[in-house]
Amino acid sequence: MSWDQFELLVGEAFRQQGYRVIHGGDAGPDGGVDVHLKKDGHQYLVQCKHWKTRRVGVAVVRELFGVMVDQGAKVAFIVTSGDFTNEAHQFARDKSIGLINGAKLDKILRKVGQVQPDCEPEATQSPPEAILCPRCNFPYG
Repeated sequence: MSWDQFELLVGEAFRQQGYRVIHGGDAGPDGGVDVHLKKDGHQYLVQCKHWKTRRVGVAVVRELFGVMVDQGAKVAFIVTSGDFTNEAHQFARDKSIGLINGAKLDKILRKVGQVQPDCEPEATQSPPEAILCPRCNFPYG
């Protein structure tokens, strides 16, 4: 899957959970945001990292936090096909930034029907997860 297909897939997963995708999956510079969302009158930002072997570090989280504050977004999400460093988790912990790793993304995609449940039978044994507020764990979708 290419990076732009990954961004479109992530945008569709959010759309299926009630978000309106304003902009996403386009070519060209993105200013640190790959998908712009709206829901209940609030703006949400998503940065996608389609990495299989690398872990997303704290620098990416810090950059998105700055963009989130600058644009007045309620919450920002970083979605990766891989995972995050411990430093990234620590920085995001007390901020309105949700970190969605590859395993959690897989559960979300299965829940919204973007991945067929019979692709990996053992993965369907876990309960599906909604996208949660990073501060209070309330489901957005």
